[in-house]
Amino acid sequence: MTSRVLFVVGDRFEAFAENEGAITLSRLLGLMNGEAGEKLPTKTIFVPGQGLKEDEIGRLRAEALRLGLTRHFDFRLDQGHQRADRRYTHKHKVENSVISVPRRLGEDLFEMALMVDDDNELMLDHLTGQHIQGMVLIEAARQAFLAVTEYFYIGENALHRHYFVINGMDVKYLNFIFPVETLISYEIVEKDIADPAKLSFHARITFSQSGQDCTVVDARFTAFDADLIKKKEAQRARRALSWYSERIVREEPLSA
Repeated sequence: MTSRVLFVVGDRFEAFAENEGAITLSRLLGLMNGEAGEKLPTKTIFVPGQGLKEDEIGRLRAEALRLGLTRHFDFRLDQGHQRADRRYTHKHKVENSVISVPRRLGEDLFEMALMVDDDNELMLDHLTGQHIQGMVLIEAARQAFLAVTEYFYIGENALHRHYFVINGMDVKYLNFIFPVETLISYEIVEKDIADPAKLSFHARITFSQSGQDCTVVDARFTAFDADLIKKKEAQRARRALSWYSERIVREEPLSA
């Protein structure tokens, strides 16, 4: 009998899990614990998809070991793909990092995996249909250029702390991306890194799934010396406050 594959996805992707070939984490754990008298399907290989936390994959490992079913679980998606540290994706919470540590494939070519957590900030209040939302992919593209620049062009021993400014992003959605394995190709089209205090890049970030390109993001951004850009930002913030304050007073002066 030929084996079949079931992709295990986070519970927020329950609509996707209604398809033949997918199952939610909660339902799978229920089957493994014998809930409702149901049994695990035989001749099945379980593969982790999107929406799972590292400790949830660990729990699946432990349950598979307990039941003597480790050969039925293929954990290849988490092998070699470690979630990027939140320091490099500029997030406070680990569940909000949605990419793996970037790998360098060539001088200006890098690769990452999409790693969406069910509790990611962009997943909490907006999920329509079965696909991963476009805003999640935009955030993944943003984290991709942050991480590649931080890992490979700034580094931990940099003399300058950097503040990233997006100059422009052009997004093309070519196909839906579903909560299974998704690779991110990151190609630097142009770069100007002569001045360590001002690193400029044009990067093309391509999300691919099922052997085809699904989303392409062209991003232009600059990593500035943090102290310099923070001063400029503060000046412009004060200017904005002043402009609106003056307008309000001019239009609605307080009576004596």
